[in-house]
Amino acid sequence: MPRRLARTGRWLERTALLAIAGSSLSGCLLYDDHCGDESRSISATTRFVEPWDPQAGYAQVTLVQHRTAEPLESMWWVVLSDSLKGHIQAAHLVDTGSGFARLLDVPPDPGAANEALSGDLSPYHGPTPFEDLFQLVLDRRVALELITDLPGKALLRQTLIPRPYDGWGRPHCS
Repeated sequence: MPRRLARTGRWLERTALLAIAGSSLSGCLLYDDHCGDESRSISATTRFVEPWDPQAGYAQVTLVQHRTAEPLESMWWVVLSDSLKGHIQAAHLVDTGSGFARLLDVPPDPGAANEALSGDLSPYHGPTPFEDLFQLVLDRRVALELITDLPGKALLRQTLIPRPYDGWGRPHCS
């Protein structure tokens, strides 16, 4: 009987020790300091590298989605180029995987300073469902197409390359 109690006591000690060690090693799993709404975003960029544009026009499109009671989807874009400023007649996002089918007309509004094109859709209300557009950007199937009044450069088209994507997440509170 004393042997059995001693064995049981050692087993309990080991189990307790393992439980304490395990909980301290995984302490970050016991406390979650995330707060706020879950969201995801993706940014995709390209450069219009042309000999006539020494600054190599930079373009970026960003899509953001929040999981809330009222889901919020938004998108913004910018093209930085002194050479293109004032020359963009129309702009579109097109699907490179389906013969450059038009996904979205981007208003050709110039921005401030060297922004040849700038704007946002917040909330997003484009003809292509937001989820589909998000996935196409992630799959590297979206190109920015610019129609200009520049001689010999009536159509400029560059595929947008997505930056690394982390998926859905919530911000840390601390």
